[in-house]
Amino acid sequence: MADPHEEDERYGINLGAVDCPQCGERMPTIRVPDSIMRLLWGGWKCPHCGCEMDRFGRAARTPDQG
Repeated sequence: MADPHEEDERYGINLGAVDCPQCGERMPTIRVPDSIMRLLWGGWKCPHCGCEMDRFGRAARTPDQG
């Protein structure tokens, strides 16, 4: 079942701190995007474990996850 707030969150802004969902590492407040998608939509790649996440700190879906 789809999250009813998912559509709203796609365009939302997160001003809060974000921790990696896999290892708990705090992401830097000032981010330096390493891809066009992160530049446009936000998000981080954890320097500790490599987990990719959206701007809300949720693990990002990869194409093989559907």
